[in-house]
Amino acid sequence: MSTELTVRSGALALDPTQTEWTARQRAALEQLGLADAPVGDLMVFLHYAQRTGLDPFSRQIYLVGRWDPELGHKRYTIQAAIDGLRTIAEEHGQYGGQIGPEWCGPDGRWCDVWLDRHPPVAARVGIVRKDWAVPIYGTAHFLEFAEYRSDGALKRIWREKATHMVAKCAEALALRRAFPRRLAGIYTPEEMARADSTATDHHHRQVHPPTGRHTDRAKAERIDWDTEIRAADGDPQALRRLWDVARAVDPNNTELANQIAERGQAARAAADRAAEDQEEETPAESDAPAPHTTDPKPENESDAPE
Repeated sequence: MSTELTVRSGALALDPTQTEWTARQRAALEQLGLADAPVGDLMVFLHYAQRTGLDPFSRQIYLVGRWDPELGHKRYTIQAAIDGLRTIAEEHGQYGGQIGPEWCGPDGRWCDVWLDRHPPVAARVGIVRKDWAVPIYGTAHFLEFAEYRSDGALKRIWREKATHMVAKCAEALALRRAFPRRLAGIYTPEEMARADSTATDHHHRQVHPPTGRHTDRAKAERIDWDTEIRAADGDPQALRRLWDVARAVDPNNTELANQIAERGQAARAAADRAAEDQEEETPAESDAPAPHTTDPKPENESDAPE
């Protein structure tokens, strides 16, 4: 199938033969926040928009600048919504559908529905190509993509839609692996959220040095994890808070996160068993005394039950 950009109508429509942005297109790019973007990055952006056929002025594909603390200036990345990546895949003649998503916990067992209250460890999505013998998978680890606030807590969308967010990252990884010629160098916002959060946190630390125990990385890295785990052991909520801190302080230490998660799962299971035992000891509703609905009304207040 041809990958040539379809000619669209409109004042801002891209021409597949143009070699630079028109004056109208440049004005529109400035309205999109790219007034300070270097010419080289804008030319690369034009190339990607033409190559993929996605419309930058409909926000199907966009150029995002984020502060790079090592370079000391913004570095621009080309991004597209997951629907844009799916559109490109569907237009490819060899696209044969998807497998998944699936999620797994610390035990590494994959399932197609995630029922645990805590986020999964990873998600994976398989892409089928008609010209390949086996599907190709993209696997996203939650710790590598989840976005955190400056206090170490998960951002709301990553806390409330953990499975959805990490699955989108896995799908984007898989689509790029399956169609590198069309999608190489294009990332989704979900994949780059962690980078945005890190850049923002870097500026925050420069202007407002942190003072709290778990927001001060230098102090947090000296936490005695064995002592903290023993102190929280048996308390599901305390272990959950400790797990969030561990992931914020040392996000690549999966062994520590899994150790805390296992303690938390054991504590939750013990609490559930205790609740079940208490329910069994409570008399059933049918065994309780029947209410005296036929008793005559008390003649005065002293006769009324308190």
